[in-house]
Amino acid sequence: MAGVPDGSSAAMPAGPGLLGSYKAWVKTHPSLVSNLDWLLYLGIWSPGRLSSSEASYEAYHAAVGLLSVWHNHILEEGTSAVQRSPCALYLDLLEQVETLMELRAIHMESRGKMSRYAPLVVLESTKAILKFMLWSRYMGHLYLRSPGHEDIDQFESEQGLQDITGALSRLRQRYTRLADCTNDASTDTAQATRSAAAWLVSQFRSLTGATGRGGGSDTEEPCTSGGCGRGSGLDTVSRETMGANLLWLGEVLHILRPVIYVVMLQRHGRRSWNPWLGSLGVDALSMYFQKRGKWHVQCGGEVAMARLQPLLGPGCGTGGPGPRPTSLLSLALMRSLSSQGWSPGESREISERRRRLLLYLLRSPAVDALVQGPLDALASRTARVPLLGPLLDYAAGTLSTCVAYYTYTAGSS
Repeated sequence: MAGVPDGSSAAMPAGPGLLGSYKAWVKTHPSLVSNLDWLLYLGIWSPGRLSSSEASYEAYHAAVGLLSVWHNHILEEGTSAVQRSPCALYLDLLEQVETLMELRAIHMESRGKMSRYAPLVVLESTKAILKFMLWSRYMGHLYLRSPGHEDIDQFESEQGLQDITGALSRLRQRYTRLADCTNDASTDTAQATRSAAAWLVSQFRSLTGATGRGGGSDTEEPCTSGGCGRGSGLDTVSRETMGANLLWLGEVLHILRPVIYVVMLQRHGRRSWNPWLGSLGVDALSMYFQKRGKWHVQCGGEVAMARLQPLLGPGCGTGGPGPRPTSLLSLALMRSLSSQGWSPGESREISERRRRLLLYLLRSPAVDALVQGPLDALASRTARVPLLGPLLDYAAGTLSTCVAYYTYTAGSS
């Protein structure tokens, strides 16, 4: 009947709506959106910010940051080769509002209601939990907020090698017990079983460096890269286990360092050297454990590769002449053993952590003695110099504003 709406048309889904249309526009114009975010960020560093309200400025900074994070999230939906974890998104959001939270805590402290560092302890603890959740999938490697596909390929390859090594270890234990149980047997079946067990045990020992009963040595030959040395008393599996434990400890210290720093700030205050030195000590220990841990892992991999070559052929893994491995297991082992270095994302992360050490020059009390005082003196002496005077005065004012906040120089990203 005319005028009566058709049931099929009434059941048609609604359009994408305003939000869906905006997402589609962002995906269609990524360059324009990136330029828009950049222009909005320019207002953050305008000279007028020094005379404006800090609350309004930080609110603007947080709004622009949240908008930029949302735009990036829209652009990554369905297009990124590696799906980002929600924990990474939560960390990005927290970092955009953390200074606004600190400003509120400073206001509450001025009214005598609480310490400014109490909310920051909660903030850093929450961020540490999110980092641990991100890191939990690949705990044998450095913490990466957004690992790329190359990083994940290497992580999973090395994890596959660990699974193979564990299976071989269980196989060795099983057949070692079987060989012990058949030592006194005299039947043909027992003899065949004992021979097979002995062969499997010898093949595993030739790969891992384990010693047989009644002789041999637990030491290994030096790595091809040098430095591992003889007489360490560690076989390949033990060395790699030690390396993995050191890497794990170094990353735990790295993730907990901001929490330790802000707790010490709450206890000793900004003017004390104790938080500064404590944070620097934790960073130094973390970097040392990472370096030594990776060294042990690389040495174990190189020794395992050296022991694997006689089983696969003289030219395997060296690029020289000789037969190449035809077994998929051999190829997987060689690939895993030869990729014991840092992944591309880990290499960038190490470089970023080293650059982040410069933030110690911007943390109290070091900044007062080494940076702020000399810069203020230079700005006052050149106050009447055209162009240079206003520029140094703006730099001194910006530095004074930035170092007043923990979140600007914490380096807890």
